[in-house]
Order: sequence, then C-alpha cells, then structure tokens
Amino acid sequence: FLVKLKNLTEDEIGEVSRAFNSMTKKLFDFTTQLNLKSNQLAETLRITEEQRSDLEKINKELDSFVHTVSHDLRSPLLGIIGYTDYLKNAYYDQFDERGRRCLDGAIRSADRMQDLIADLLTLSRISRVRNPYEQVDIHDLVNGIRERLEYSIEENHVDFQIENNLPTIVCDRIKIGEAFLNLINNAIKFSSKVHSRSPVIRVGCREEENAWEFWVKDNGIGIPEEYHDEVFELFKRLHTSTQYEGTGAGLSIVKAVIDSHGGRIWIESQPGEGAEFHFTIPKTLHVGNDS
Repeated sequence: FLVKLKNLTEDEIGEVSRAFNSMTKKLFDFTTQLNLKSNQLAETLRITEEQRSDLEKINKELDSFVHTVSHDLRSPLLGIIGYTDYLKNAYYDQFDERGRRCLDGAIRSADRMQDLIADLLTLSRISRVRNPYEQVDIHDLVNGIRERLEYSIEENHVDFQIENNLPTIVCDRIKIGEAFLNLINNAIKFSSKVHSRSPVIRVGCREEENAWEFWVKDNGIGIPEEYHDEVFELFKRLHTSTQYEGTGAGLSIVKAVIDSHGGRIWIESQPGEGAEFHFTIPKTLHVGNDS
C-alpha cells in the first residue's frame, strides 16, 4: 500500500499509474477502517466474555444461595409441622370452631411452604446438576410416567393416549422426564375440573429438520393468550390454591429443562378449549455431553 507510481507522462502508462495510485489509496483507507473495526470488535468480545463470566459466577452464587436457604428453611418448618400435627392429634376436639379453623389454616400453610421449598430445590437442582446426555426412548419414558400417575389417571377417568410412536433422542433422561411429568400432571389437573366432558390427554411428536417437536394436549379450561408467556414465570398462578393445588413452579421447571437443552417451549390455547404445550429438543445434542 505504500508503493506509489510516478505519473510523469500523459499517455496510457501515466493513466495506469494514476489508476494504480488511486486503487492503493482506496485499499489503504479500507484496510485502515477494517483494522479499526476489527480492534473495536475484539474489545467488544472481550467485554462480552467478561460479562458472561461474571453472569455465570453470579448465577452459580445465586443457585448456591437458593439451595442453602431452602435447606435451612426446612428445619424450622419441620418443627412447625410437627407441633401442628401434635396439636391436631392431642387437642383438636378441645378447640372451639375458630381455634380449629386457625389450626387447619396453619397446617395448610406449612404444607404449602414445604411444597414451595421442594419446588425451589427442584429448580436449583436443574441448574446445578449436569447429567450426561444419553439415548432415551421417549415412548418408554412417557409410558413410565403414565404408570406413575396411574391412580390419578384412573381416579379422574382420563383418556390418555400417545398419538404416535415417540422417538429415541439424545437428551438428559432425568430432566426430560421431569418436564413430561409436570406437563402431564398439569393436563390432568386442569382437564379433570371440567365437569361437562371427560378429560382427554394426548402426547405426541413430529420430526422437524433440526429438532424434535413434542406436545402434551388436554381438553381442560384453557389459558388466555395474554398469559401464554407469564405462566412460565416462577410461582406464577392464574388461579388460587383452593381452586387448583400446586405452587405454580411446575411450568418454570419445564421451561428451565427445555432451555438447558437449547430448545424452546410455547403454548397454543384459548379459554375453554384446552391447552397444547409444545417444546423442541435439538437433534444436535451428542451422547456424553453435559446438559
């Protein structure tokens, strides 16, 4: 770029010399700008990497804090549960109506707190524990979950079907099992309350070019569109605990599982028309890689 030809003549050689000089100047200017942008990009990447490292450190510290606090809360809570159980067994008949109502409320609150702590620990475990990916027969996995929920399925007269033969994929068996368990449990809970029709639950899958798309469908109460994103927030509930049991952490757990696999999850639903929970698992995962 530092070479500059003399253009002393006005003939074709001089014209070529001037064109050459103009070209080298443009290339020099372009290269200078390119190097400047390259240096700026390198600095941006350095800052981004530092921020990513800091974020990972903060997340680990937060996860450790949640795990520790959850365990610490369990000790006094178990004491409260023990005392309330003793009061109910030994003195319940001696209380007046208001006293019995207060004691029952304390027992319900303690049980709910225990469920909240259990869900917090589950979320903490999902982010903390890294199980190796393996080949998992999803058909067998879902059948195993159906057997675990057999009592609830029979009690609520659920028509439970697998729509097609589910594939064998590479994933974290434990975490994906947790995701299906929560989705199927939710489907049973919210479809069994519709008394005008029997609960129907369908589990299926279709193959995409780069991923497997799974779904769990029910014919329950449905979810308004404005809440399709909110329901995945931690402890987000659209109904009171007296209407539907649970802490509201189940879908947060499912989303954490799918996110850890690099997939995505979404809802297709309208009020009164049931809900369809869809999620994808990429085909690019490899056996043995940590989740």
